[in-house]
Amino acid sequence: MKTPLLIPHPTQSIPSVARFFDRTLILSLCLGLIGGLLTSAPAGAAGLTPGTNFRAPFFVKPVAPERALLLPDGKYLLFFDPDTLTDQPSGAITRFLADGTLDTSFNFSRIYKSVGAATPAGNSKIYVAATRYLYGAKDAEQILRLNADGSIDSSFAPATVGGPDTYLDVRQILVQPDGKVLVVGLFLTFAGNDPREGIVRLLADGTVDSSFVPVSFPDYGLLYSAALQPDGKVLIGGAFDAVDGTAPPGVARLNDNGSLDSTFHAAGFTRTPTSPVRSIVVQSDGKMSSRVVSNLELDPR
Repeated sequence: MKTPLLIPHPTQSIPSVARFFDRTLILSLCLGLIGGLLTSAPAGAAGLTPGTNFRAPFFVKPVAPERALLLPDGKYLLFFDPDTLTDQPSGAITRFLADGTLDTSFNFSRIYKSVGAATPAGNSKIYVAATRYLYGAKDAEQILRLNADGSIDSSFAPATVGGPDTYLDVRQILVQPDGKVLVVGLFLTFAGNDPREGIVRLLADGTVDSSFVPVSFPDYGLLYSAALQPDGKVLIGGAFDAVDGTAPPGVARLNDNGSLDSTFHAAGFTRTPTSPVRSIVVQSDGKMSSRVVSNLELDPR
């Protein structure tokens, strides 16, 4: 069984879920949960059809959850804008069994109204970026680690995201092989007044990793995506014109300590100010694909 490859698109309303099982690629769209699964055009062209034993959930309001994450055990998460299932209440993030039925053993705190990002943490745990509200206004957005049953892991200190926005700031969470956690988004500070613009690395206990140096942007750094390379370096993408005085067109690479890798030069495309780099994937040949409006292929050198 291959490792699941998920490319969540933080600002799109129809993210795809992909998994490999016995060399078979199964694609499903969250939009299909309203009236049954839909397959993408490439999947249809390849002769793939929806599983007949999959039970798509139905929701009370017309906007279904906009993001999904397939877990290593075959279960999947739905989050970002869920409300209530037609037959029972649900929280900001829900887990479903492989056949599409609700996993009632997973229950996340109702204190948090929204979850904007999630990723497996290992040992059946999950990292999430969850936001709570007070009197209808955003009170705090935090990085939490959830246990297998959805409860909050008290051994991981909730890291508070600092941003000037009323909407969700975290766009992606990545777990490094050593267990450290990278958080990417639209924030300016982290865990209080620690200046961390766009990207921060957390230790396994939730505290900020001071060895990962902060980068600076001439204007408000808008980071939407990141990807890990096998050598430990980090690719970042977003809506920025310069990083630490160097002018990359919305794509840059950081060393494993967070400093800018000046040997990386993204070229061959033009990014307009209204088109941030929203997703990055490292290919098996070491090259990377990025999504702005169309796919890009960049040499990692």
